[in-house]
Amino acid sequence: MSPGYPSATVHEWIRDLYRAAKEAAPSAWFTVSDTTGLYWSDHPQTEKYAGATDFYDVHIYDPNPKVRDFGKLLGKPVILGEVSSPAGGFDDMRRNAPVARFYIAHAKECGISTVLMHTPNHQWSKWQSEAPVAP
Repeated sequence: MSPGYPSATVHEWIRDLYRAAKEAAPSAWFTVSDTTGLYWSDHPQTEKYAGATDFYDVHIYDPNPKVRDFGKLLGKPVILGEVSSPAGGFDDMRRNAPVARFYIAHAKECGISTVLMHTPNHQWSKWQSEAPVAP
């Protein structure tokens, strides 16, 4: 979870931040970002984030995307906070755009409502479905 620190300590710190944020803004949605644990595993370890998130922000760096029902798999609303192909670098739109197009085309099947990706010069490009998925 965080090199050099016990997972239990890091998890408690994340939960403390979540509780403080919820107290300050009860209707706001809060999340954590994850680049590997929630995507690559067939049995994601969502317990790492128990009590600390309202939705998941999954970052996918895979040149060969696949349809997975992230909403069902993770049990909460999901956005793809960054999608790209690591081959050729994050600014290579020839490689990144097909990954983004894949997830936009399969958004409903994947249980996602938003897809973000890098564009040249580190700008962001965003697609969002008509109706965000509520927690």
